[in-house]
Amino acid sequence: MSEAERLDAFVLGSEALAGRDPVGPAHRGALEDALRLGRAGEPCGAETLGAWCLALELGVAASALAELAGWLEATFSAQLGRPRILRARDAGETAETLAEVLLRAGALDPCLGRLVCAWATELLARPFFTFGARDAQALGSGERARLRLLLGGKLRIAIYDLEGRRAEWVAGDSGAGRYTVPGEAAVLIAEWHELQAAEARWRAELAD
Repeated sequence: MSEAERLDAFVLGSEALAGRDPVGPAHRGALEDALRLGRAGEPCGAETLGAWCLALELGVAASALAELAGWLEATFSAQLGRPRILRARDAGETAETLAEVLLRAGALDPCLGRLVCAWATELLARPFFTFGARDAQALGSGERARLRLLLGGKLRIAIYDLEGRRAEWVAGDSGAGRYTVPGEAAVLIAEWHELQAAEARWRAELAD
């Protein structure tokens, strides 16, 4: 799948979750902006959040956006303005952080939550992913453990190689995956043992 196709899939998935008519170019433009900022290590400030809400006609108060922007800056201060470190480790911690992003930003508007999550995913040097109708139950649950499990699975879909190119999952299981950059024969291996341990904790939380 090309970058353009992934952008379209993100927009279509978000619109399916929202149950409304496609917003098309405005939504795609906001997503492209979110990914650009994340990859450049730039903050997702109140002005940016407000522009996305205006473009997508999301009724979110300016005071709420300012509060969210402050939380994002504090949470991601270690990543802002610095080169991204490409790695497969710490996926469990990444899933936990992204779950908090979805909960906080999604409480203002679910569509905004997914856009901010895309920004944060790229800021943390993970290839962005899409959500669709099959994710609706977990996204709407408001349960941290359920969101973390969903995001852990999303993080396995693709990784970045050492040159920053997206490598897609081709085979493997929850413990390790084989990945290739489209059009190339080389195979990359990513081990997910730390993520597996985190997922066991989250499942135990759901069982309690």
